[in-house]
Amino acid sequence: MAFSHLIAPIYRFVSRLDAQPAWQWWEDRRALRLKRQAEQIRDDLLQELFTMRRSLELAAPDQFSKASPGWLDQVEKLQRSLEQLGHQISSPYIEESLPLALQYLLKQWENRYPEVRMTIDLPSHWQQQPEHNRLVITILDELLQLVLPPHAVSFQVKLACHQTAAELMIQVNYPNLATSSKVCHLVELTYLERVFQMLLSGQSDHWLQREVIIWHFGWQLP
Repeated sequence: MAFSHLIAPIYRFVSRLDAQPAWQWWEDRRALRLKRQAEQIRDDLLQELFTMRRSLELAAPDQFSKASPGWLDQVEKLQRSLEQLGHQISSPYIEESLPLALQYLLKQWENRYPEVRMTIDLPSHWQQQPEHNRLVITILDELLQLVLPPHAVSFQVKLACHQTAAELMIQVNYPNLATSSKVCHLVELTYLERVFQMLLSGQSDHWLQREVIIWHFGWQLP
């Protein structure tokens, strides 16, 4: 009887120790995302604003009308950059629909890597889960950063809903077994799955089938 009372505290202690590397990796990745966003603001957007301001300050009054088209182009470019940054900070459609948010995210990846063939299978309707949506989007984005560049040939993403449960399946094809095996054994994948399990109380796993790696993420719906 006394021994059984010790099992639960020991298990919780071991679980916390097991989770520490995953949490540390997750925090490091979050810090890196924030750093990149800050650099984009400082090095790109603020620099563009400074250039526009100096141009306005140095332009003679009779040059305003001639320079206006160029300034309008700069303003439109800045507006697009700000919109893109806003979407990086908080993906659009998260409050509305996970399928729409996933579709937007995957479109960004398709634009970045047009040579990688992409197939998506998303439901048209979804239960509203803004907090879960945000986590799923972040997890998928981190996963793609780990497994797509520079060697992936193609990938498939499928989202499904089964009454009270949801699942996300990702399949990535590589040119050869050596590459897929190397990616499959990345320790960061173990960390990512551990974080998913803790944050969404879900299940996750991945396995290798020759040149293909398959990931499965499952979680409960309210």
